[in-house]
Amino acid sequence: MAEAVPGKSVVVTTFLRAPVWREHAERLAASLGLPCRPEKDLPADALQLRVQPEGLELAEPEDRPGRGLMLRAPESWFASHSPERSKKQLLGRALGRSVQSVIDATGGLGEDALRLALMGFDVRVVERQPVLAAMLDDAVARLGARLDPGRMTPVRGDAREVLPALDPRPDAVYVDPMFPPKRRVSALPRKSIQIIRALAGDDPDAADLVALARQVARQRVVVKRPDHAPPLVPEPSHDIRGKLVRYDVYLNV
Repeated sequence: MAEAVPGKSVVVTTFLRAPVWREHAERLAASLGLPCRPEKDLPADALQLRVQPEGLELAEPEDRPGRGLMLRAPESWFASHSPERSKKQLLGRALGRSVQSVIDATGGLGEDALRLALMGFDVRVVERQPVLAAMLDDAVARLGARLDPGRMTPVRGDAREVLPALDPRPDAVYVDPMFPPKRRVSALPRKSIQIIRALAGDDPDAADLVALARQVARQRVVVKRPDHAPPLVPEPSHDIRGKLVRYDVYLNV
């Protein structure tokens, strides 16, 4: 509900004046406990959850339609020869060859979950922030038909409650918490991260989530970290490093 938004307020809108789109926006707003406003009445200081044919879009007031946040996957990702389908990517290597089922415990917009699904993992993607969860449901509805059935499944809820109830347990749990700020004050995060942080806040319970995930995962837990930050939980078994990020791997076998 609306009280689950700890940062900026959110208003649901649509720039499409057809009754069907207005009704869609009103139903969505009611389900989230948020106000629904026509474009002429939008507040200047709130994030906008826009209802449009391309999918739900989260945007700041100055963003033109199509310039906000949503899960966008280029057509090339779905080609059989796409690099996105290769488990040789850093994240695929971090999960390893024997993993099949993965819980993405911090789903966000779902980009990493989609990458995992395209690699062939069976992914359940969990998101607790109501607006992001609605956007994730919308993204899976839009893109899921292009994946094998059941390859990417959204789950609304707090991963700390979802994980202990899983049966069967997943082979791996993936955790991508909000990155800590860089030491240099001038090094601002990209706009998408600023918007999501304004909406969802930080992840002060991320280390607790990793500890819980290690009790649930059958094989491993993988935690995404920026190159400048220490491990979220001490002493990972190993890590897989890129230029800007790394994946800390905690083995359970």
